Amino acid sequence: MLRNPAVFAVAFLFLLNVFFLCLLAFRYLQRKRSEAEAGLHEITHIWNRAHFFTEAERMLKNTKKTYAVLHLDISEFHRLNEIYGYHTADQILRLFGNILKSGLCKGNGVCCTLWADRHAALLEYRTKEQLEKAYFSFCNQFSSRIKKICDTPVIIKSGVCISTFCQETHTDIRELLHFAEEASLMLSSPSENSLSWYTTRLVKSQQKKAEFEKELAQAFHTNRFHSFYQPKYDLYTGEILGAEALIRWIHDEHGIIMPLRFLPDLEKSGAIIDVDLYVFDEVCRQMSLWIKNDMLLVPISCNFSSLHFQNPMFPSMLYEITEKYQTPADLFEIEIKESTAVSHMLTFLPIAEKLKAYGFRITIDGFGSDYMSLHLLHQLPIDVIKLDKSLLLHTPPADRERIIIHSIIHLAQSLNISVICEGVESEAQVEYMKLAGCRKAQGYYYEAPLPVNEFEKRLAVTHSLPAGSLLHKHAPLGAHKISVESI
Repeated sequence: MLRNPAVFAVAFLFLLNVFFLCLLAFRYLQRKRSEAEAGLHEITHIWNRAHFFTEAERMLKNTKKTYAVLHLDISEFHRLNEIYGYHTADQILRLFGNILKSGLCKGNGVCCTLWADRHAALLEYRTKEQLEKAYFSFCNQFSSRIKKICDTPVIIKSGVCISTFCQETHTDIRELLHFAEEASLMLSSPSENSLSWYTTRLVKSQQKKAEFEKELAQAFHTNRFHSFYQPKYDLYTGEILGAEALIRWIHDEHGIIMPLRFLPDLEKSGAIIDVDLYVFDEVCRQMSLWIKNDMLLVPISCNFSSLHFQNPMFPSMLYEITEKYQTPADLFEIEIKESTAVSHMLTFLPIAEKLKAYGFRITIDGFGSDYMSLHLLHQLPIDVIKLDKSLLLHTPPADRERIIIHSIIHLAQSLNISVICEGVESEAQVEYMKLAGCRKAQGYYYEAPLPVNEFEKRLAVTHSLPAGSLLHKHAPLGAHKISVESI
């Protein structure tokens, strides 16, 4: 076969290509190994984290000098990956590293890539003005050169910590870098290149935050969280149709602390899972007391974090709590934010179906606030949607807003989904929602969230209303399970 010159030529070229490919692969691996041995990051070709820490620790031992540690972050870098792909994103990172090394750190500092788009630098510090001038010069140089790679503006946000802050010399690079990162977090979504300083004021703020988080943890373990109940009213009759259980922290010194102060911290730490279940347990216990005392009953809705949807046992955990207190599941609404339902659709759908199988009712909170996804009405077994208060910012609403509100209410009711308007704060809003066909509402116009004893008084007043009230007593324990009226 090889006597054929054409076949021989093809075979020779094939083997030659294989040889060159193997040679290129060998050189690539050799270069990567050399970079690793030299302590270089594989993408940016500046120092990696480990080598940077070693060199920075050596420099910081010279306590006669003052150093600045910077934590640098390319803001919204993931969007560049999405728009241009990883190849271009890597080019941007290499350019960033090159300018950082040859510009900001040239002559008096060292730098590294921590991970992804996060970088660090250690510079000899003289004055604040000198450092800021050098930093923004670096940002401008990067911004001008990146235009050759992409058209999207790239913003750099950084935090800086001085090794001698608070009249004390700090020589732990990890500690200083942590403080610099804390300073950069103060710049949530900057619109331009920014530099935030770790100052004495920020130190005190961090100390207060640490104390607050410690108190927050103690509050949970000492039962300082309590459920308040915000009634849901019939717009026409004034009757209470249900209530939403809302958590409150009863502080020994500061009194009632609102959830916006502490829920984000609980969500961030993951402790919100235990707190949500604690509140639901408390509501079930309270419901069992109402049943035993033959009191008026209305469905109670409870809010749950998206973190619960990572646990397929979540529905059975709730059902076990209702079984413990012998409270029917159909007296409880599981309230989920619209944004959560949309962003976690794949995991939420099977959990929603299990919740429905156990008898729980499902409420989508804040409908129309972020997504206003009509897909939810089709895809999920929803019982109730709560119109977000943002839909009523203008009363009466403009023509387009009015058409949207009327359409949502009509569509939901056609699907046998109850509609309630939340955040009602004025009589004008009440009258408009009546015209729009919405029968139920909750908000400060009617009632703020109430302690359980005050809520019981409201129920007692409703109980004395004339015949025709939508409220009802629950069947005695041991009797058949009732079906709660649609609200």
